[in-house]
Amino acid sequence: MDVLLTAVRRGFDQIPGFSHRNGESALLDALMSGLAMFILKDPLLFAFDYRRQADASNLERIFGIKQPQCATHLLELLDTVDPELFRPLFHTIFSEIQRSKALEPFAFYQGHYLLSMDGISSFSSGKVRSASCSVKTSPNGTETYCQQVLGAAIVHPDFHEVIPLCPEVIPIHDVTITNHTERGAFQRFLAKLQEDQPQLKLIVVEDSLSSNGPRIRDLQKNNIRFILDAKPGKHLLLFHLVEEAVKRNAATIFSLSDPQDPCISHTFRFLNGVPLNQINRELIVNYLGYEEHDARTNHTRRFSWVTDFIITRDNAFTFMRGGRTRWKIESETFNTLQNQGQHLESSRELGKEHLSEVLIMLMTLAFLIDQTQQLSSAQFRAACQKAGSKSAFWGQQRSLFQCFELDSMEMIYTTIITGFRKIRPEIYG
Repeated sequence: MDVLLTAVRRGFDQIPGFSHRNGESALLDALMSGLAMFILKDPLLFAFDYRRQADASNLERIFGIKQPQCATHLLELLDTVDPELFRPLFHTIFSEIQRSKALEPFAFYQGHYLLSMDGISSFSSGKVRSASCSVKTSPNGTETYCQQVLGAAIVHPDFHEVIPLCPEVIPIHDVTITNHTERGAFQRFLAKLQEDQPQLKLIVVEDSLSSNGPRIRDLQKNNIRFILDAKPGKHLLLFHLVEEAVKRNAATIFSLSDPQDPCISHTFRFLNGVPLNQINRELIVNYLGYEEHDARTNHTRRFSWVTDFIITRDNAFTFMRGGRTRWKIESETFNTLQNQGQHLESSRELGKEHLSEVLIMLMTLAFLIDQTQQLSSAQFRAACQKAGSKSAFWGQQRSLFQCFELDSMEMIYTTIITGFRKIRPEIYG
């Protein structure tokens, strides 16, 4: 953790900003304060505002924050930062994961890694808006103002951990693709990903909204493979051709028993070489349908995907597991981010320029650091295990930070693992 914090601070120091009279960067302190707020999981911004006064010495020793600002000034400083300037920080930490070999177990199929993607709202309000907010109108005419980002994370069906990448801000107007904001953000994300990780072999897994011609062509253009949800209502021709192939015995259908639970059975049917839909007949994909039946409850769940991999009896189970891993972008990433303590939908955190996007960048960066620790640090894992749960671990971390003079995050982890001698408080007055 301490090595990563040093690397991040070095990266923050490259972001242009203004300085105090003594030469120290006010913006650097603000960026590190924002990161510290998410690392420590302070439940509210103003809880951290109290910490800057009570725990200033620990903030300086561990995070290098020389002059922590009050909440109002902190938000004003963060509001001025271009979210794009955070991208090198994500690349730096991702490179550390690669160097530590922690990425290698995430390889899913033929050296490819699963990349789950989806949109998330970084701000939403029915009253407050900025010039960059888009407007959503409900059927009853109620308007909601929101800002969104495109989130992405490397996932694997066998791991709870995920490796988030730098989110892409979705502006209200994106003129690159006729105001189609999400596709423009998707294209920019892929271009930056190719620039940062040109050798990384990826399989994108997304929901059924993404199994369309433009999305698939964008992936093909960037040499990225895909396993995308497909629904009958959006792919009438594809599902019609599959049903016709089943009637002619031209589609492959087979069943398997679950190796870990004999009450669960898996049934697959697949057909290679079918057009995506009526509009994109020339776009040929491979279809995989799947049913999971639980004999105990007599409940059956059904899924279907399209992919550019040739499907066989040998790899159908693997692709099914990959397709179902798409949900990790929500359950393991977005849900975790939304419950890390900061309430990004608070109106005071919208700002005039970039504040809501900067906060979600800092939150995601802190989450990436936590996931890196979970993957690479035996000490971090031991401290979490000793605490009993992540929430208990974060609580103990905050308590130690508040009550003791500390030199490093390593000291916090060691204290949680080994315990410490409790002493009576010295009461002033």
